[in-house]
Amino acid sequence: IGKMDDAAEAHDAILFHLHQSLTDDRKNDNCEPACIIHNIFSMNVVLEGKCKCGSKVESFGYTEFIHYVPVIALLKNCVDQSGFMDEVTKIGQTEMRSCDKKCKKKFFLSQTLMNSPTVITLGLTWSTVQSKEDIVRVMKLIPNKVQLNKFLKAKGNKRYSLRGFICYYGKHYCAFCKYKREWYYFNDEDVTKVVSWLNLKLSLTGFFSFLITFEKHISFYQTVANVERCCRKMLQFEISTKCIVV
Repeated sequence: IGKMDDAAEAHDAILFHLHQSLTDDRKNDNCEPACIIHNIFSMNVVLEGKCKCGSKVESFGYTEFIHYVPVIALLKNCVDQSGFMDEVTKIGQTEMRSCDKKCKKKFFLSQTLMNSPTVITLGLTWSTVQSKEDIVRVMKLIPNKVQLNKFLKAKGNKRYSLRGFICYYGKHYCAFCKYKREWYYFNDEDVTKVVSWLNLKLSLTGFFSFLITFEKHISFYQTVANVERCCRKMLQFEISTKCIVV
């Protein structure tokens, strides 16, 4: 907090500091039982692999708030919106290991999502400065709805909808968020309605980096309950902080 980073680093920093504010955890980014930040945003991923000779790599898990996607690979292999999540998953299966047995052959490790977070956040990464043409191409590939089982071999058929973009440009952050079928542009204290999806796509061509968020379809009452839980936690933290200061 207080330092300028790109959209992804800022997103991680904000969520981590919120996590610390809502828990007694000051050393790492894990908590048990999970706080509301981890319940909503954390993606629990297991990395595992198997050689053709039958030897297996001992699986290990990790938590991420953002799943990064190299844009070059996405543009090279993804044809349309229907294959977007499939391609995101394939791109993630690129880490290789050498077999510990006699064969010493190399094989790919695979990622598997073990939970169904409320929000899935994808971070687009660029190896070079992106062009407006590439951003336009990427925008054409982003679907409005996705299935959970299309992402990192996750189980379940829960549906997710495109909910927003978090953007960074010239040491400045802004966001585009969808609410009741309408898109809104958040720029500091100014909130304006976006005229159309086409206007939004044109606006995004001016940003250096952005994150994409998909939100799970949940009932209105569950959404309200989540907000109330977060508000109660923040209120408890504010009261305890004031007591400490006194």
